[in-house]
Amino acid sequence: MVTKYERQLERAAVAKQIREHADTVHAIATMVPFRRIDDTGNEIVMRDGIGGAVIVTLHGVLAPTMAKRLRMLDRTSGMALAEQILAECTDS
Repeated sequence: MVTKYERQLERAAVAKQIREHADTVHAIATMVPFRRIDDTGNEIVMRDGIGGAVIVTLHGVLAPTMAKRLRMLDRTSGMALAEQILAECTDS
């Protein structure tokens, strides 16, 4: 049988691991350039987030999937995720 103290120790160990990964997520997110995926036209393109210039055009049957994955690598959302993880770990 697991005691309450053992559960607390286990949760503290998990929180420590999450905090370490949050730092990694934040470090990677700060390196991602500002850009956005534009799929409003006939082609799926990645545009510069500041000026709007085309960086790359995605082609082929995997273009929609690649666009979805690239959206997940957004700089702002990556940093926000890291901050949320840190906040949750420090609250518990």
